[in-house]
Amino acid sequence: MTDTDMSPLLDRLLSWSLERSLSAWIRYSITTVVIIAVGLFRMLIVGSIVPWLLFIPVVLTAGLLLGRGTGIYATLLSAAVAGLSIGDPAEQFWLTGPQWIGTTLFVLVVSGVAILAAELRAVFARAQRLGIAKGAAEASLNAVFENAPVGLSLAAASGKSVLINEQMRRLLGRDISQGGIDRYLGVNAIHDDGSSYTLGEYPQVDAIRHGVETHAAPFLIERPDSSRLRTEISSVPLYGRDGAVTGAVSVIVDVEERERAVDHQTLLIGELAHRMKNTMAMVQAIVHQSLRSAGTLAEARESVISRFEALVRAQDLLTSADWRLTNLDAVVRGALETVNGDGRLLIAGCPVEVGARAAMSFTLVLHELATNALKYGALSIPTGRVEVRWREEGTETGRSVVFTWQELGGPVVLPPSRKGFGTRLIDSMGRGFGGQSEFQYDPTGVRWQASADTERLKTT
Repeated sequence: MTDTDMSPLLDRLLSWSLERSLSAWIRYSITTVVIIAVGLFRMLIVGSIVPWLLFIPVVLTAGLLLGRGTGIYATLLSAAVAGLSIGDPAEQFWLTGPQWIGTTLFVLVVSGVAILAAELRAVFARAQRLGIAKGAAEASLNAVFENAPVGLSLAAASGKSVLINEQMRRLLGRDISQGGIDRYLGVNAIHDDGSSYTLGEYPQVDAIRHGVETHAAPFLIERPDSSRLRTEISSVPLYGRDGAVTGAVSVIVDVEERERAVDHQTLLIGELAHRMKNTMAMVQAIVHQSLRSAGTLAEARESVISRFEALVRAQDLLTSADWRLTNLDAVVRGALETVNGDGRLLIAGCPVEVGARAAMSFTLVLHELATNALKYGALSIPTGRVEVRWREEGTETGRSVVFTWQELGGPVVLPPSRKGFGTRLIDSMGRGFGGQSEFQYDPTGVRWQASADTERLKTT
C-alpha cells in the first residue's frame, strides 16, 4: 500500500456507511453507547490521566462514518463524559479552573476534527459518485465503440494502437492493433489500378505526422481472401495543450452496398436511355409506315392506335419483368389476349426465354397477323381457327426456335396486291434474329413460319 492508498478497512467502512442511510436516532444511539463505553474504559483502566485522549478517535470515526452532526454530538458527549469522570463534588462548579479550560479546548479542537472528518466523508462520497459515473460512462463509451456500425480506431502519436473496435477488424479482415506506425501497411489499401498505398499515403499517417484532416475519402481495401471492399475513411489529428499532435482518430465506413447501388442506378439510366431510343424509333416507324400505307386518314388513325396498343402491351409485360428475360409463352398470350376470347386460338410451345427486343417484335408481328386474320382470314368467320406453335431444335451452329402461325377453316386466301408495313414487318422477323421468315398464302389458310437463333432472341 502506497502513501496515497486508503486503508482497506477504512475504505470498506466508508463504503458501508455511504451505502446505508441510517436514521438520526440510530446514529446518535450508536455514538452514545460507544462514548459511554470509552468513558467507562477510561475510568477503570486509564484513570484521570489526560481524560479526553481516548475520545478523540471516537469523535473522528463518528464524523467520518456518520456525518458532521453526529461528530459534533460525539464531541459534546465526550466532553461531558470526561468531565463527569474527573469531577469533584467538593468543587463549586464540579471541575477546577484548569479542567474547565481543558474541557473547553477539547470541545473546540475536537469539533474541528469532527468537521474535518465530515468533510473528508463528503469528499469520499463525491469521489465514489464520480467513480461510479466514470465507470458507467466508460462502459457506455466502450459499448458504443465496440458496437458502432463503422470501423473506429484511436492511435497515439507514435502510431501505436490505443483502441480499435471489432467492426474495424471485420472491415479490414485482419487485426492491425500491434506494432508502430508501420502497422498501417497491413491494411493493404490499394488504388483503383491495383497498386498499393505507400505508408505516407495513408490518411491516418498523414493525420499523425502532419496534422492533416481527411473526410470521407475513397479507401479501397484488399482483404486477405483477395476480395476488395470499397470504403470511405475520415481521419483527424488529436492535439495536446501545447498544440502538438498526440494521436489520431480514424473512422472507416463500408460503402460497398451504396456504391453498388450507384453503379446499378447508372446502368439503369443507361438502359432506360437505350430503351427510350429504341421505343421512339419503333414509334416513328409505326407512324410513318401506317400513314404511308393507309388509304384514308381514318384508316391511318385506326392502324396507328391499334399498333400503339400492341406496343403498350409489350411494354407492360417487359416492365413487369423489370426489362429482363421473359417467357415467349407470356409474350404470345399477351399479344393475342384481345382475340383469344372464344377458344379459336391454340397456343402451344416449349419454354423459351426472349429479351426485350424480341418480345416487342413478336408482339407487333402477332398483332399484325391477328388483325389480318380478323379482317380477311380465319378469324373473320365463325368456323375459322388459328394454331400458334413453336419448338426448339438443333442447328449446325447451335439452337434455333421455329415459330409457326397457321390459319385453318377460313375463307380462300389470296396473296395481297401490295406489301404494307405489317407484311414487311412480318417478313423481317426471322432475319432480325439470325434466322429466316416465310409467308405462305395457301388456299386453306395463311401460314407463316419463322426461325431465329435461340441466343439472339435473348438479347435486350
